[in-house]
Amino acid sequence: MAQAIPLFVIANIAIAQPIYELLAKNPAFLAAKIGGAGDILLFAAILSFLIPGFFVLLAKSISALSVAAGRWFQLGFIAIFTAVCALIFLKGQMPAIWAILLSGVVGVLFSVLLARFASVRFAINCLTPFIFIIPLVFLTSSNIRQFISPNHQAEIPTLAQSPPYNPIIFLVFDELPATFLMDQNREINRGLFPNFAKLADRSTWYRNTVTVSPSTEESVPAILTGCYPIKGASPDWHSYPRNLFTLLESQYQLNVFQSVTNFIPNLPAGTNGDTPIAVRMLAILKDTAAIYLNVITPPEYTGSIPAVNQTWGDFWGSKGEKEEKRLHRFHEFLNAIARSHRPTLNFAHVLLPHDPMEYLPSGKRYQDAPLSGWGYSREGGGRWINDEWVTIASEHQYLLQMQFVDRLLGELLAKLDQTGMFDSAVILITSDHGIAFWPGESNRKPEKYNRQDIEHALFLLKLPFQHSGQIRDDSVKTIDILPTIMDGLKIKTAWQFQGKSVLNSSETQSMASLQKVDVRAPTFQRRLKVFGSVKSLPSISPLPEDEAIGKNVSEIPIDKGPKVEVRLLDPRQFLAVDLSSPMIPAMVAGYVKTNSSGKMLIAIAVNKIIRAVTYSLLSARREMRFAALVPEDSFVQGDNTIDILVKQDGRSEYLQSNVH
Repeated sequence: MAQAIPLFVIANIAIAQPIYELLAKNPAFLAAKIGGAGDILLFAAILSFLIPGFFVLLAKSISALSVAAGRWFQLGFIAIFTAVCALIFLKGQMPAIWAILLSGVVGVLFSVLLARFASVRFAINCLTPFIFIIPLVFLTSSNIRQFISPNHQAEIPTLAQSPPYNPIIFLVFDELPATFLMDQNREINRGLFPNFAKLADRSTWYRNTVTVSPSTEESVPAILTGCYPIKGASPDWHSYPRNLFTLLESQYQLNVFQSVTNFIPNLPAGTNGDTPIAVRMLAILKDTAAIYLNVITPPEYTGSIPAVNQTWGDFWGSKGEKEEKRLHRFHEFLNAIARSHRPTLNFAHVLLPHDPMEYLPSGKRYQDAPLSGWGYSREGGGRWINDEWVTIASEHQYLLQMQFVDRLLGELLAKLDQTGMFDSAVILITSDHGIAFWPGESNRKPEKYNRQDIEHALFLLKLPFQHSGQIRDDSVKTIDILPTIMDGLKIKTAWQFQGKSVLNSSETQSMASLQKVDVRAPTFQRRLKVFGSVKSLPSISPLPEDEAIGKNVSEIPIDKGPKVEVRLLDPRQFLAVDLSSPMIPAMVAGYVKTNSSGKMLIAIAVNKIIRAVTYSLLSARREMRFAALVPEDSFVQGDNTIDILVKQDGRSEYLQSNVH
C-alpha cells in the first residue's frame, strides 16, 4: 500500500483537484445532472479513489509479471500526472510548446527523484491526508454542500385560488433578444416573424422587459422564482426551494422539460426520473473529461477538444446530435400538451435560438463554421473581433435561426388551437436574455453598444379568454414574470416575491422611459440598415457590393495571374447531396493559401453559378479563412461542384483557384 500512496496523492492533485475547483465555482454544471446526494458522493469517490485505484491496480498487475516493469510503469504515471500539474501552472505564461516541454521535464525529474531518494518518498507520504482532504473540501464547499444537505426543504405552500384552474403554457427561449423581433416602429416584424406577431395580436407584449442577468444560470432562476438570483448559487431546488414548480405542484400536474436548471426535487434536468444512476454517472464523467482537457490544454491546441462554453453538457456529442436533442426537448413539450381533467402546467426551457447557429427558416440544418475560428473568441469570454463584416454575417445567421424559432412557435399555436386549449390557457412566451453582435464587444456581457440587445428579453403574456392584443411599455424585469402569472391566475400565496405583478401597474409605467428600446441605438440602426424591414431574409449572407451573384463562372472577368490554392472544410458534404435529408450543406467554408494579410473578396459558386460573396478573415493562427451561406436551392440531388474565386490586393478581377 505504501508504494501506492504517491500515485494516489499525485493523481488527486493532478486530476481531481482542478476539476473540483472548477465545479465548485460553476455548480450549474452539476445542477442539471445530479439527482441527489448519492450522485455527488459517487462522483467524488470515482475521481478521488476509483480512478487513482485503477492505475495502482494496473501497476500491480504488471508487477505480477515483472517487478521492475511494474515499478517503472507506476513511476511513468507519476511523471505524467506531475507534468500535468506543471502544465496547468505554466500554460499561458509562455509559448505553448515551451510550456509542454518544460512540464515534461518537471514530470520526469520528479519521478526520478522519487525513485532515488527516500526523503522525497517520505515527503509525498506525508501528503497522504490530502487523498481525503481534497474531496472533503470539495464536498463541504458552499456551492456543493447544498447537493448533499440542502439548507432548505421544499415547502408546500398554502394557495388560495378559485376554480376553474386554468392550464398554463410556459415556454422559455434561450438567448432571444426582443430587439431582434422589432421593425423600425418597435413592433414585431410580421414578415420575418409571423407567428410571434400572431400571438402578440392575441396577448400582451411587455416590450420594455429586461433581464436581471445575462447568464442563464441566473436569469432562469429569476424567472421561475420571482426573486433576484443568489450570487454563485446552483440553479436548482436546493438553492431555490421556492419556485414555480414547488408552488403549484399541489394543484397542477407538472409537465416540465428543463435544460439547465433542476427545480423539481430529486429529478435531474432533462430526465423523467427513471434514468439509472450508472447512465447518469457515465454522462457526467464524459462531460467532466471534456472540461478537464480544456483545463490542462494550452489554448493553441484546443481546436480538436470539444468546447465546453457553448452548451451545458453532452460536450462530446456531434453538433447534429446536440441540435436534435434541443429540438427533441421542444417536441417533448409539445407532445405533452393535452386536455386534462386536472389542470396542467406545461413548461419548457428550449436552448434556441442559442448558438450553435445551424438552422435555416425551413427547418433544414447546416454545418456551421467553428465560431472560434470565424471571429468569435472562445478564450475571450465570448468577445467578437473588431470586424464589422464578421458580426453582420453572424447576426444574419442568428436571424435565420430566429425565423426557425418562429416556425416552432407556430407549431405550438397550432397545437393549442387544435386541442381547444388556447382560449382558457395562460400562455407565456419569454426569453432568459439576449445576445449581441457588435465588433470588439462581448456577445453577452453588457458594454457600451451591445447593452440593449443583451438586456431586453421577450415577454408575451396571454391571460385566460384574452382575445385582443396590447403593447405595454411598462418598465418590467424578469423577476416580475412569476408574480404576474400568480396575479393573472388569481392565485394568492404567503410567499414573498422581490418582483411584482405588472398587471395594471402604474409604478412600472412611470419607470418605462428608463429602459425603453432606443431605435437610435447603433446596433438597432445597423440592423435596420443591413437587413431592413423586409418580409423575408435572403438565404445568403448580406453581401458586399458585388454584381457577381447569379452569374455563371464563365461570365466573370478573370485575372490571368496564377491560381490560388483553396481548401474547403469537409468537401465531402457536397457530394451525394440528398435533398430530402434534414441536412443541407448550405455553409461553404475553407482556407485560402496566400502570403497576403489583407482582406480578400471571396465569390462562391455552386454548380458553376455564383451564389454568395463574402470577405476573408485572418485568424489568430494567421490562416486566411472564409465562410458564407448559400441558398438551399443552389444544390441538386447527387454530386455538386464548388468553385471559389478570389479578388485581392485591390484588383478589379477575380483569380481562379484550385479547390481541394
